[in-house]
Amino acid sequence: MNSGFSRFWGVVATLGLTISALIFIFATIDGSREAANPQLPMAGLILVTIMYILLIRSPVGKAIARMLDGGGATDQRTAERLAQLESHQAEWLNDQERMIELEERLDFAERILAERRDAARLPDVGSTAS
Repeated sequence: MNSGFSRFWGVVATLGLTISALIFIFATIDGSREAANPQLPMAGLILVTIMYILLIRSPVGKAIARMLDGGGATDQRTAERLAQLESHQAEWLNDQERMIELEERLDFAERILAERRDAARLPDVGSTAS
């Protein structure tokens, strides 16, 4: 997958989560002003904030950060694999060129043999006329 494309979706996911969290925070603060017991919405706000922090610190958050950062070690492995695949592709192209050349030589040899066989089967025109 294209790294720019992955980075774009990583940014979209991160911004989406952040915007959703901010909307929830502002809605909770606004709702707590009218509530008879403002401690319950604030407890929910604290709980969601803790969950969001845990998500960011979790392997999922670290994977998103790595994806946004560019991958680090994964890019190294990908570069090595790409170099190896390019090397194999160059070998295969070389082998393909050799096969094409061998096919051309085989076709030439078959034509020469067919001409000789045909020449041997034809009667000599000058010897039958006497």
